[in-house]
Amino acid sequence: MGEENIRVLIVDDEFIMRQGLRYMIHWEEEGFTIVGEAANGKDAMDQIEKLQPQIVISDVVMPLMDGVDFTVAVHHRYPHIQMIILSGYDNFEYVKQTLMQGVVDYILKPTLTPHELLGVLQKAAARIPGWHPDHAMTGETAEELLKELLLGETKTGEELQKVFAASYYCMYAVTIAHGSERAAETAELLCEKIQRAKSEFSGVQSCVALMKKEQICVLFGYEMSQRSMLRIKLEKLNGEIGLMCEDTIGIISTPCQSMGQLREIYQRELARGADLSFYYPGKKLFVMENEKDRIGGTIERFDFTRYNRLLLGGQYRQAADQLLGYNHALCESRADVYRMKNQIKNMFMVFLDMLQLEEDEKLRVQEHFLWEVDAAGERLSYEQTVARIASEVADISAKQNTKEDARMDQILTYMEQHYTEDLKLEDLGEKFGFSYNYLSAYFNQQMNEGFNDYLNRVRIHKACEILQDLTVPVAQVSALVGYSGHSYFCRVFKKYTGKTPSEWRRDSIEK
Repeated sequence: MGEENIRVLIVDDEFIMRQGLRYMIHWEEEGFTIVGEAANGKDAMDQIEKLQPQIVISDVVMPLMDGVDFTVAVHHRYPHIQMIILSGYDNFEYVKQTLMQGVVDYILKPTLTPHELLGVLQKAAARIPGWHPDHAMTGETAEELLKELLLGETKTGEELQKVFAASYYCMYAVTIAHGSERAAETAELLCEKIQRAKSEFSGVQSCVALMKKEQICVLFGYEMSQRSMLRIKLEKLNGEIGLMCEDTIGIISTPCQSMGQLREIYQRELARGADLSFYYPGKKLFVMENEKDRIGGTIERFDFTRYNRLLLGGQYRQAADQLLGYNHALCESRADVYRMKNQIKNMFMVFLDMLQLEEDEKLRVQEHFLWEVDAAGERLSYEQTVARIASEVADISAKQNTKEDARMDQILTYMEQHYTEDLKLEDLGEKFGFSYNYLSAYFNQQMNEGFNDYLNRVRIHKACEILQDLTVPVAQVSALVGYSGHSYFCRVFKKYTGKTPSEWRRDSIEK
């Protein structure tokens, strides 16, 4: 018995209930010691003077002296004792009468769990004057301290270190697969299972924390001589958990000798439990000391410049191949699944944006494809899904190319008919349903020259036709083909023909 442990007396007329409380939690490890038991209030009053408990857990309905009378007597004679009332009856009068006597809390037997019992004990202990055990100096449980450390709310783990006086530490995490039905309820059941199983890890310190609704994390403090035993028992526990819930995987972390390393190990090895089930479907236990079980490699960044250039140039098949190659490299490196899926979804959205689909059609295709990427729960099905989507998008792009070719013919015809006007690329894009950037790239790809160069070529060709009519003064030709300044027209004309307009007319006459 630890000298600083809180002394607890259990009072209940049912032997089975007293035994159940004894084995519901690891009292000594949690900072409490059961100093005695009593079957009724009268016997309990006799034991209090001798055992000097600081907390009394008492049933309400008992022979000789019931819980209400017992609570009144204890409160009158020993006001420093903290009372916790147990009952099998959800009766408001009992609740009211006992709470009026300064009872810490009232809990029902049928719904009592280890987690609830420990919480009420901690609440009662916090009301004991002058009681400040190392592991409760902050008023927090070991579970809360562990969660704060692993989530980065504290960095050193000094408070937790006071509870775990061990040479080595390792963690065991149970992760429930994403999308599993009733994950929160399952996690609570598994928490209770792990709490009960802690008694099998003799001599090993432990603390159980429910990290989130789909993951439970257990911290173990042990000595080197206990290492093999701990591994064997964890493998056995993981197998039992797997029988309770098929949608779980267990992870045993790399061991360390400092509390300060736990957060980094948790983030690197345990927090991504769902990723392990993605890359290794069917496997139930991962040991992070084994190199083959690790995830999270690095690869080169995606070449978005090349990807955009291919899309802007209408080279959709090549862009789809680039996307598939990068996705395969991500999978081979066992990348973070959440980030990988988001990146691939963004690439598909860029692809679809380039296709210039009608808004309703684009939204329908996006929602369909993005949902399929998210729904793929294993690597094989995920890669197959991405490959199929890339193929379908490429097929859409092939049909789109046909439509775009027809629209490009319309644009060229329009330019032939309106070359004398102040034509701008953005205006044509709006008129024919292209974005400015897309039309600019597409024009270069299809015509092997930019929009302005093509427009100048059309105008100069028309200017040459007009110059053959000697009745039209050279000075008027620039305005007739859409140029506002004669000198600029002359420079452009010479660039494309190698001659000034006057020289071109003279030479054409001589011919």
